[in-house]
Amino acid sequence: MPSNFFLQLRLVGDRFKNHSVPLDVLPGLAPLQALIVEAAKVEYLKNNANRSRVPNGFERSVELKLTSLAPGSAQLDVGMDNPEHSPLNPDQACYFTQGRDSLVATIQNADNGEITGNSSLSKQMLPLFERLARVIGDSEEIHFVSPTENKNGGVSARFSRQVASKLKDAVPKERETTRDIEIRGSVPELNQANMTLQILPTNGGKIKASIASEHLDSAINVFNGFRRGLQADFQGICRFDAAGKALEFTSLSQLIDNPSDISLQLDDIRALENGWLDGNGRAPSEAGIDWIESKLYRYLPSGFPRPYLYPTEAGGVQLEWSVESNEVSIEVSLESHLGVWHELNLRPELNLQSPDERERELNLDQSSAWEWIIRQIDGMRRIQ
Repeated sequence: MPSNFFLQLRLVGDRFKNHSVPLDVLPGLAPLQALIVEAAKVEYLKNNANRSRVPNGFERSVELKLTSLAPGSAQLDVGMDNPEHSPLNPDQACYFTQGRDSLVATIQNADNGEITGNSSLSKQMLPLFERLARVIGDSEEIHFVSPTENKNGGVSARFSRQVASKLKDAVPKERETTRDIEIRGSVPELNQANMTLQILPTNGGKIKASIASEHLDSAINVFNGFRRGLQADFQGICRFDAAGKALEFTSLSQLIDNPSDISLQLDDIRALENGWLDGNGRAPSEAGIDWIESKLYRYLPSGFPRPYLYPTEAGGVQLEWSVESNEVSIEVSLESHLGVWHELNLRPELNLQSPDERERELNLDQSSAWEWIIRQIDGMRRIQ
């Protein structure tokens, strides 16, 4: 059994009695990869309640391959690999394993008539189940066998056209939802009379929002800069339609008209691979990037200067600020969650602070560390 063994499919029916698989069947199995990806996304979002989407590249991080046709029966061994042929990121691979197990359990429950609604199903899976069902006849089945059951010769789940019909009924009915989100976008329309505006996200259609008086000046600034491409960060409770399209902010809590490019910078860092620095340089982990992104958005208040972000050779991230005559950096370990503060005052005669360099270790899991950072930088901004 190959080390990357992920799942076994056993094809049952008259066409497969000769222990062979017709060639026209194989293309019809392609929806399986998309089903595994959708199930993995459900597992990721269940385990990361603070995120509204999976990380960039999540869907493309694995690839399912037919590794062998087992002798003696129509058994297809399926392996899981990284498309780039490098070791899988364990922080992401676990969600695909969980997604596989959840998918197999869901099919098994449907076969047993024990499924009426299931949080492990998403509406995106429905057409994929239907496509997979087309590859088999009314009297044929696809048996899903997990690695554990494979060792014991057992069958984990039996998929048929009848099961596909039961799964269709179990997919949650479409309805509107609301959740807390943060997006970036421009303001093409602003109505000061009724205090509403239209947000045009970087991706997607317009979203209506009501604004509070304290956000009006910022809204006007972004609206006036629409032709120049000026954008803002918007945070609040948003209403989504049944298809997942954002419709309206029912409550807009923040409007930052000098938006951070934190997410864009971190997306660039996410794309790094091992050896990015002239053959050296570790690629930061996805989980670590998600962690520092959540801390920056949680603790840096509206109007506070956003840092420049750089990868470090050791696989961490460095935050940098230039404040008046001060240069500040924090070298962050994404594994230990510790940061080393380094401060250099280039012209002490201008702000009456000591010219000495200062260092301090900070536990960035603690809110007190971020409060200290904010106090230090605010102090530099006040003293001129």
